[in-house]
Amino acid sequence: MCIRDRYMGSIAVIGGQRIKNIVHVVLNNEAHESVGGQPTVGSKISFEKLAKACGYGQAFTVKTKEEIAEAVKKCTNENGPSMIEVKCCMRTRGNLGRPKQSPKENKKEFMEFLSL
Repeated sequence: MCIRDRYMGSIAVIGGQRIKNIVHVVLNNEAHESVGGQPTVGSKISFEKLAKACGYGQAFTVKTKEEIAEAVKKCTNENGPSMIEVKCCMRTRGNLGRPKQSPKENKKEFMEFLSL
């Protein structure tokens, strides 16, 4: 199972639950790129150390395609939850669109998908 997350509180929850089949991927460009590129503290935090301190079975910080592939292979064992922090640069496509639905509409569509 893979998750996408923006909130650091979930790291402690995931680590505390010790769910073995979660691979938490952090794309760390050290910025709030989608709202103007303001810098974050992402350059000052070791997500690898944070994940391990919160109970993740394994965590990796990677930069290259080869390092990503190797980390993914290591995450397929039963030693999860696992985290892969991918250090990346800010680079947005020029034609990247913005969401067309409101959060409320997204929720409604998701609930319908789940038949709730």
